[in-house]
Parts: sequence; C-alpha cells; structure tokens
Amino acid sequence: MTEHFDDDDFDEFEGEEVKSRSEIKREAEALQVLGQSLTKLPAAQLDKMNLPEALRSALADYQRFTSRTALKRQLQYIGKVMRGVDPEPIQQALETLRSQDRKQVVFFHRVEKWRDRLLGEGDSALGELLTEAPDVDRQQLRQMIRNAQREAKMNKPPKNARAIFQYLKEVLGEDV
Repeated sequence: MTEHFDDDDFDEFEGEEVKSRSEIKREAEALQVLGQSLTKLPAAQLDKMNLPEALRSALADYQRFTSRTALKRQLQYIGKVMRGVDPEPIQQALETLRSQDRKQVVFFHRVEKWRDRLLGEGDSALGELLTEAPDVDRQQLRQMIRNAQREAKMNKPPKNARAIFQYLKEVLGEDV
C-alpha cells in the first residue's frame, strides 16, 4: 500500500528554508573557524566583546590547555557553543579589531619612515616634519638625531634611534 500525500500535508513547511547536510556542515565549520579566531585574541580583547558566558568560559579553557588533543577537542566544543550564538556581532567586533590593528601598523610605518628620513637626510627632512607637525621640539630632535648618527658610526645599539621613534610616535599622535 502506498501513502498518498495531499498538498495540505506540506502547507506547514511552506516558507521554511530547507538546508542540505552539506550546507549545515559548512555553516558549522565556519562557526568553528570564527571560534578559532577568537582563541587567538588576548583575554582583555575578549572581555570587550560582550560574549555569552558559555563561550567566554570555553575560550578561557582553551587558553589554559597545552595538549594538542585537548586543544583540538576544546576547539570542537567552541564550535558547538558557537552554534547557539549569533555570529554577526562577533564577526563585526573581530573586523573592528583587525581594522584598528591595520591602522596602527600604517601609523607605525609612517613613524618609521620619518625616523629613517631624519637619520638619513638630516635638516631637510626635519624642515618637512616641522611643517607637518609644528609641535616638534627642533632642538631636542636635532640632538637625538646627532646621538643616533654617532651611535650608528660606532656600531653601538640604536638606543637614540628608538628614542626618536618613541618621540615621533607621541608628537605625530596615533589616531588608533
């Protein structure tokens, strides 16, 4: 005997999106990858993200473990916990963190470039820097440049070059 289904039998499923096993598996793997990204963040950044307690606890446990097997098992558990969490705010928070990191890297490259120019070109680069950042103490910076150049000639550690970097970092102002 074969069963006969009426159209009325399927009305209750109308409008629901049916997911294939492969699609469900891909979504679970994506959540596990997102969870893995979270495991690489320091605790201070995780605290700022307002994560659910179960997820935060699982991430804290992951950071305590050292055994590869335990880490792998915990990562799978994090993926399981992630299935019950809305991933969108977490992804946005991660993107914000990455954006801040990129801005900081760009800023540091800019400071390094100025330091290298000051050490290589001297007063001409200093004049350009003064137009960009009028708050620079010309006399102090000139002294630090001379000391750094002297250190370089004597093959000493670049203590003053590092000091120039720190000074420029403060004066140019980090917008991160």
